[in-house]
Amino acid sequence: MRVSVLCLFLVSGVFVSEASARMAIPGDTVVQLAAAPRLMGASEDFPGMWEYVYDVVGTVDAGGQNHGWTNEAWLEGFDSSLMANRWTDAGVLWDGTGTSTNYVPKQNWTAMARGIADRYAGGYIRPERWPSLGVEVPSPGGPSALQWVQPKDVLMTWDSISYLENANPAVVNQAWYADNPWHEVAEYTQNESVLASSEIYAGGAGIRFTSIAANMASFYGVTGLMMTFRVVHPNAPGDISWGTYHNNDDVVTGTIIGPGVPEPATMSLLALGGLAVLRRRKK
Repeated sequence: MRVSVLCLFLVSGVFVSEASARMAIPGDTVVQLAAAPRLMGASEDFPGMWEYVYDVVGTVDAGGQNHGWTNEAWLEGFDSSLMANRWTDAGVLWDGTGTSTNYVPKQNWTAMARGIADRYAGGYIRPERWPSLGVEVPSPGGPSALQWVQPKDVLMTWDSISYLENANPAVVNQAWYADNPWHEVAEYTQNESVLASSEIYAGGAGIRFTSIAANMASFYGVTGLMMTFRVVHPNAPGDISWGTYHNNDDVVTGTIIGPGVPEPATMSLLALGGLAVLRRRKK
């Protein structure tokens, strides 16, 4: 699949004080929508919520090269404290009372989810930590094919004994397991993917994915699809901002559709609540 990029750009905020921010040019790593935002139905995992899915993509310049050591990607300008799809490592779903450091985005896919080991993180990424895994599945009467399979269904048939040795049976069947309908397994770049650790900003100002690699020189010029991540949120689509940090004081930023404004029904409830407060004050 050929990844194309169409972005409108706006200077973003969190890291601007530490490095100069600029608009993206060909050869930068960018964040873009993997699919149009949609309101989820009654039979889905978060009914009535909005689903936003994003890709982190290493674009190329006229010479076919990417020119960044990409080690961070983020979204800002929305209330990330309201994200519905946040869990602890133990699989506990956020209920509105936990802290941002304990409940983080878990539904993301990278080359490591397709079985490409990360040599800077102890050698391997535990397969049970990914929403779904890219696995060679035998096809009746034909060659095997790479398919997304949830870890609870694949740990005993994982094609690498090293992954099996690092699996933790105690956390199989985690709540965040999900299929990846947006991309085929083989679309994720063959390079070791640099983005794996996730966090919610303190105060709910955004989310960020950071590198787990100690030696970023090995990740210079990664092109193609690096990561896909899912954000489930009560707010309807609006403009928010994205950014990537290239490990050389080079911040690339832009605008993108995301959880922008509360749903009309939510606004009505807030308005009614405000009227009730006014009535009580008058009494």
